[in-house]
Amino acid sequence: MTDRWVVLGLAPPRTAWFSDVTRWATSGMAPVDFAKCISASEVRARLATGRPHSALLIDGAAVGADRDLIAAARDVGAATLVVDDPRVDRNWLELGAAAVLPDTFGCDDLTDALAVAAAPIKDSHKIEAAPLGAEPRWTGRLIAVIGRGGVGTSTVAMAAAQALAEAEGLDGTVALADLSSGASQAMYHDTGDVVPGVVELSEAHRHGRLTRDRVREQLFELPNRQYHLLAGLRRRRDWTALRPHAFSAALEGLRATYATVVADLDSNLDGEAETASPDTEEQHLAARTVLAQADHVLAVGSAGLWGVAHLAGLLDDLGRFGIDSATISTVINRAPRSPARRAEMLRALSLDGSLGVRLGRVAHQVTADDANRRMSGVSTNAFLPERHSVEAAQRAATPLPKSMVRPVAALLHAAEGDRRGSPATQAAAGPEPVDLHDGAVSEERP
Repeated sequence: MTDRWVVLGLAPPRTAWFSDVTRWATSGMAPVDFAKCISASEVRARLATGRPHSALLIDGAAVGADRDLIAAARDVGAATLVVDDPRVDRNWLELGAAAVLPDTFGCDDLTDALAVAAAPIKDSHKIEAAPLGAEPRWTGRLIAVIGRGGVGTSTVAMAAAQALAEAEGLDGTVALADLSSGASQAMYHDTGDVVPGVVELSEAHRHGRLTRDRVREQLFELPNRQYHLLAGLRRRRDWTALRPHAFSAALEGLRATYATVVADLDSNLDGEAETASPDTEEQHLAARTVLAQADHVLAVGSAGLWGVAHLAGLLDDLGRFGIDSATISTVINRAPRSPARRAEMLRALSLDGSLGVRLGRVAHQVTADDANRRMSGVSTNAFLPERHSVEAAQRAATPLPKSMVRPVAALLHAAEGDRRGSPATQAAAGPEPVDLHDGAVSEERP
């Protein structure tokens, strides 16, 4: 029996080419098994059955035809062919489509495109996913700030964004992205509105790649801050509007626009592997996506029994998620002034294993001298004092006091120095260039 292409189709009702492809398949003019779908949900359901599919043929005007649908097909090894609709201005190849057919394509055009982009179904061969054609873009630094509710995670994220923006010295080079389900940054910054926000930025990336100017249009320029703000979800239930691949593209767009992106995250990282629920994984999409790409993670806790216990649990979750211990720093908010009390908290984390075995570090007894040394800004821990002026600054939507910003700035500066000096970073930077002199031949120093 001759190998055949198994093709799913999606198009609006009474689309002319839909009937044509059905006729070619049933008459044997094209070696195609064609299954018509009436919605993007049906396409996803068929792709999830486990049956091999060669390609997805969609109309450019079909409802639900976007980046995530194309990615869903690619994930199971099916190439996406798009039938162009002149009324829709969209770069389908940039979204991941393998080919674009004219709206008046014929049987030979279809089979030629399938021969190039898709694989016929063979029992002895696995269909490989079609590669993306888009070239990778430059991406800025990504800082994840994560903590349990009530420990001051959003405040620490604000302090990190303020510290980085002041260090850059230029307005608009740092973005603070509110990606927590509580989404309190718009209130703290008194934006006056919550639109546009992360939902709008993600939706804009469903159908293409945005320019830097268009990305900046989705963020708030704050009059008394040097960083920009991406507002969060308007309601907790709005996480259902975030699609995985569109959100990933939105995050890529942010990193391609700003030198540094600070993400305010929830601490729940459970996914389908832990709960057997794909809905749970999508609910925690923002935190899981950011942490998988983060250059550095600030794990936030607070003083006291409750705060230290929850910080220990968070560090354990980060270790289980696969975060490299070298990229994690701990921030103790509302910390006591006593070096002995601070040493006691660090010792509790070490004995628990959160700063030791679970993150691959050597657990050790922490003394008061150790705590003072860790407070110097050259370690992986920072202590933020209790300041009543913090809430006053948030109420007035003014910058945070320097006493809150300086420890975080020192921590990030030390972490950036460690990252640049690490073997992995040096290897990623490539060989060191050699100056050229007159008559010299270009060469690279190993």
